[in-house]
Amino acid sequence: MIESDHREQRSALFTNDTGSEGGRVIQLLCRRWGHETLNKTQKWDHKMDYFPGYVEEELEDQPLVEKPALRELKKEKSSLMGKLNELRVRFAKKALAEEKEEASWKEMKERNKDLCADMVSLEAQITLLELEIAKKSREVRFDEAHDGRQLMELNYEKKRFLDCIKIFTYMMEKKMCSILSPYWDDPKDIYVTLSMIVRRGGEIRLEGNRLTVRLKGFRDRAVDFAAKRLCEELNQMALAL
Repeated sequence: MIESDHREQRSALFTNDTGSEGGRVIQLLCRRWGHETLNKTQKWDHKMDYFPGYVEEELEDQPLVEKPALRELKKEKSSLMGKLNELRVRFAKKALAEEKEEASWKEMKERNKDLCADMVSLEAQITLLELEIAKKSREVRFDEAHDGRQLMELNYEKKRFLDCIKIFTYMMEKKMCSILSPYWDDPKDIYVTLSMIVRRGGEIRLEGNRLTVRLKGFRDRAVDFAAKRLCEELNQMALAL
């Protein structure tokens, strides 16, 4: 069981890790919950799973690939091998049936000469294909194999730039929550309260290097008190533009 000291709440804990102490298991489990909550926050509030439009750029070094003709030859060889195996199975079944009659190997081949001729023909075709494959086994550049069409790579610079802004925003919110926490009792609602404050309408005025932001008041006295204290703390930082 996991018990919260200040809330007096309990949660059941199930684990198959009998070798570790309970405290260690609880620590790892709570850390996992924290990571899951962080992932949800980044996804829902900061859109970290959002992928902007990428810019395509040609690869300077085109990768080596098989020739398209070689791929077709291998496909044809695979088809012939399948047919040859089917004929071999048919011949083996007939050979087993004739073995009961004590027929010789020569007699079996004579009785099934059409089947044997087909197998020899397929083996010859497969041999010729293997020779062709050996001649065309050299790899070529992708653009050479596809009539000059080149492989492209995606430019992730826009994604990196947006992610840096989102991470900075998250860290800034986390810092502001720590500033707000002494003036708000319930830690569960502190993110919601901060969101209400920073999204509050108001007046913004820039005079020279001085930015003045005046928020509209809140009807809820607790929220209004926390907003004023947060603004006072930010003003004491003497932030410069």
